[in-house]
Amino acid sequence: EGLRERSIIEKLGMEITKSFQLDELVNLVKDRLTNAIDVESTRILIARKGESHSFSELTPENSNSVMQLTVDDRMRAYFASQFEGFMAADAPEFFSNRVTHCKVQPHDRFIPMFAKDEAFGLLLFSPRDQKTLDDPKQRQFMATLAVQASIALQNALLYDDLREQDRFRRELE
Repeated sequence: EGLRERSIIEKLGMEITKSFQLDELVNLVKDRLTNAIDVESTRILIARKGESHSFSELTPENSNSVMQLTVDDRMRAYFASQFEGFMAADAPEFFSNRVTHCKVQPHDRFIPMFAKDEAFGLLLFSPRDQKTLDDPKQRQFMATLAVQASIALQNALLYDDLREQDRFRRELE
C-alpha cells in the first residue's frame, strides 16, 4: 500500500509540474486526485487575485454550478488547525452554514490548501457510495496530495499574474 501511494505521489508531482495553464492544470489535478483517492469527485476552491475573503470553485468554462465560499478570520484559523482536513458532518456550525447551498454531503471531506502558511483554497472530495474518508492513512495520503496540488495551483496563479503584468506592460508601450 505504501509503495502504491508513493508511486501515485511521484507520478502526480511529475504530471502537474508540466503545465502552468490554470484551466488545464485544474482539470488534470481533479482527474488525478479523483482517481488516486478513488472518490466520486474532486472539487477545487481557491482565492482569486484580489479576492482573499472568497474561495471560488474552479470549473470548466461551461459549468453553471460554481461553489462560492466567504472566508473570514475564524474560518482561516479553523483551516490552519485542520491540516488533514475535516468531514463536512464534523465541521463547526460557522462553516456548515456557509456551504448549505453547495450540495455538500455529510461524508464529503474538505482539505485546506496553503501557501506561505495561509489557506488559499480547499479541496473537496466526495466519496463513492457514502463510504467514509476518515481512515488515518487515507487522511495523510490526501493531505500529501493536497500539498502537491497547492504548490502547482499556486505556481499557475503566479504565472497568470506574470502573464497579465506582461500583457499590461506591452499595452503601455
